[in-house]
Amino acid sequence: MLDQFFKRNIHQNIHFIACIALAVGLPWSKIPLSLATMLLGLNIFLLNDWKMVFKTWLSNRTLILLFLFLAFEWLSLLWSSNLEFGLDDVRKKLPLFAIPLCLAVIPLSIKQWKWVAFFFLVALFVTSFLNYGYCSQWFGQKKYTDFRQLSLFISHIRLALLLVIGMVLCVFWWIRKERFRLLALPFLLWFLFYTNSSQVGFGFVALGVVLLFGLVVLLFRIQKKPLRFAAFGVLLIGSTCLTAYLYQELRPIPQKVSYVQQPRFTKYGKPYEFWDEPYWENGHPVLAFICEEELKTAFEKRSIVSYESGTGNNQLRFIIWHFMASKNLKKDKEGVEQLTDEEIKAIEAKIPSIEMMKGGFHARFYEIRNQLAEKDPNGKSLLMRLIYLKVGWKIARSNFPFGVGAGDVEDAFTSSYSKDNFGLQKIYWKRAHNQYLTVFISSGFIGILFFLLIWLSIFKESVSRKSPLFFLLTLLLLCSFLSEDTLESQTGVTIAAFLIGAFVNYFSTKNNVNNTIS
Repeated sequence: MLDQFFKRNIHQNIHFIACIALAVGLPWSKIPLSLATMLLGLNIFLLNDWKMVFKTWLSNRTLILLFLFLAFEWLSLLWSSNLEFGLDDVRKKLPLFAIPLCLAVIPLSIKQWKWVAFFFLVALFVTSFLNYGYCSQWFGQKKYTDFRQLSLFISHIRLALLLVIGMVLCVFWWIRKERFRLLALPFLLWFLFYTNSSQVGFGFVALGVVLLFGLVVLLFRIQKKPLRFAAFGVLLIGSTCLTAYLYQELRPIPQKVSYVQQPRFTKYGKPYEFWDEPYWENGHPVLAFICEEELKTAFEKRSIVSYESGTGNNQLRFIIWHFMASKNLKKDKEGVEQLTDEEIKAIEAKIPSIEMMKGGFHARFYEIRNQLAEKDPNGKSLLMRLIYLKVGWKIARSNFPFGVGAGDVEDAFTSSYSKDNFGLQKIYWKRAHNQYLTVFISSGFIGILFFLLIWLSIFKESVSRKSPLFFLLTLLLLCSFLSEDTLESQTGVTIAAFLIGAFVNYFSTKNNVNNTIS
């Protein structure tokens, strides 16, 4: 309608601007995501060509499967007792339906999609740079005790996913020699550095998955047999080295201390305290060789932070015990004197181990290894996630084949924890943290079937169209579903919706010679 009035492609230009706003908003803020989604819908409404719109929707298999999945989710409200929660869940998932439907109608040119990707990478770089700058106190006054807190704008797990997506786009940007190609390399290196610094486990897993499948895709695209065999050898050697590295990082640390013939008094004649609880740090006992009288005085001479600051298990004195144990130091005056100024600052920042000071992959794997050795799951993300999966699977089996309904997922988990909480405190009673399992619990076998068929359709089309980019991006999103309820947040829903919509729009663009609205 607007095109006829203004005699130009107004609708496509609005569509293009809305896509850029979505791309920029993903790593930054929910506000542009909401505004861009509304602009997309308004643009389709003003297009006023509903015959063409419905024809486009009904001719696309992926969109039909998406509609069937969401329709059954909404239908499951009929057997939900908590209608208020169910309606809120439906509201959250509306962008998953609206964005792909809108993007499918007005094809953008290949050039326009490249600009959308460019603005996304710039926004991702700027937001991650600001995050790191605030955390490193280049600007701002707030002090961070955990590098994973440095995601100021969105969830650190969503940001980790976007960073790896950004890396994939940078690699394709460089390989295809696109405009501003020289920016691809510094952006790629920065995203790698940030992923390593942020210590988000999912970021490491997603990066590993992309590298593995990226090499497999490359292997199949090599035509010459000698080069293919050489590439296969590199892939095999690399996988072996990675496996050996992971084993080295995650294997249990042997306990290195025997109390036999150990001193019971400090150098200055003060008695040590010992506890029987088996807490270990880097192979050394935490609750042993403690002389708090000496330790408190000696530490407060070197630190501006009080020895007894903090509450509960987060008291600074416990951090000191753990840190000194990780260095195999006795917790006395002599031990404090052996700490460097840098290590004192690390303790003040609540870093509990000399190994954690190394940062990056090593620090994250060290934390996971410690969790695997723990019996108490509370506050241990890996152990709690395993319990969430166990509880979620129990709920799914008990409500086969139709699920509990979209409104009763939260209540089902609360009820299950009330019967058997597996040692979890109530503040840690959470949902499955696995999107596949959450869909299965919510809408049963039929819901998970339609859900999987959506992504299978995209995979099949990506392979048949020889599009490794969409194949890898879809694979990344499916990996995120393994460790998070990605579709339970606006950013996560928008990432999934934008990928589906971009996939449908991009291939409709490739089929359309003139790249205009028919």
